[in-house]
Amino acid sequence: MLRFAEGTKARLIHVNPRAEKHGETIVPAIDLRLEIETGNDVLAMLDPALPATFYECRQGQLNGVPQVAEKADLRFPDLDPSGKWNGESEGYALTLDRGLGGRKSNIELADCRVHKIAWTVMAGGSVELRFSVSCVHDLSELKIGQLAMQIERDVYVQLDPPKVA
Repeated sequence: MLRFAEGTKARLIHVNPRAEKHGETIVPAIDLRLEIETGNDVLAMLDPALPATFYECRQGQLNGVPQVAEKADLRFPDLDPSGKWNGESEGYALTLDRGLGGRKSNIELADCRVHKIAWTVMAGGSVELRFSVSCVHDLSELKIGQLAMQIERDVYVQLDPPKVA
């Protein structure tokens, strides 16, 4: 399950406001597409075997260069670096810090679905992770408008997986 701590830098690459029919009632809904560049350990959140599938360690750590990942060399440099994960999960909480100082300006979305997970592995141990977050709960015109104004901007997010009972 994906999890990102408070203050994780992401790019909000797409916002799709839409409607969803719940019985006879039409409710507002929104889909967000986020992109995060991070270390390859993020792949282990999906499956512990994934980092070793794409990375190995062929050379030692260089002095003065911060280590991004334990295994940073691409195992198959000629393999298409993009991949997709078909799994999805419900019950996530997403918080976007709009950088206006204080929690009151944060946008909080509850009971979200995380899906359409894709990645691009890069030499040096970095991964560009893209995923969608969909929400239909507690959406207001103001919240949808605030999200739309963040398209193609860097935002700071916190993504918490569903609580296990």
